[in-house]
Formats: sequence, C-alpha cells, structure tokens
Amino acid sequence: MGEFACRIRRTVKKLGIQTVAIYSDADRDSLHVKFADEAVRFGPPPAKLSYLRSGSILQVATMTGAQDAAENDSRNAILPHRVPP
Repeated sequence: MGEFACRIRRTVKKLGIQTVAIYSDADRDSLHVKFADEAVRFGPPPAKLSYLRSGSILQVATMTGAQDAAENDSRNAILPHRVPP
C-alpha cells in the first residue's frame, strides 16, 4: 500500500493539493506517512481494526478537512460522498 499511496501523493502534490496519510501502528514508519503533509494514526495493526473500518476513515477525513476538500474540488475525487457500512 505504501508505494501506491506515495505515487498518489506525488501526483496530487504537483496539483497543489495537500495530503493526509492514515496509518495503523504497524505502518507508522512507512514512506506514505513520512512524506504526507499530515498523518493521523487511527488504529492497531489488524486491518479489521483500522483500514477496513470506513467510519474511522471518514472520521479522520472530516477531522482534517480532507472530505470537504474532496467534495468541493471537482478535479479531485479522494473520498466518495457516502461509504456503505
């Protein structure tokens, strides 16, 4: 996942868009976390307790303003308007 996130980060940075990385404890030293404009820890290592919890991801997006930026910028569809539970 880190390489994919780093590629996205490089691309959006060229467009002048800031990035927010989400990470579990296991990924705190990953490159996508290190190079993001902002990084937010959101759970322990098992994916079912972190990355697979859409509510937690949306909470971080709202907290950092990333969701508002995605909804207001038609060039950038970072987050869908609704994520099914």
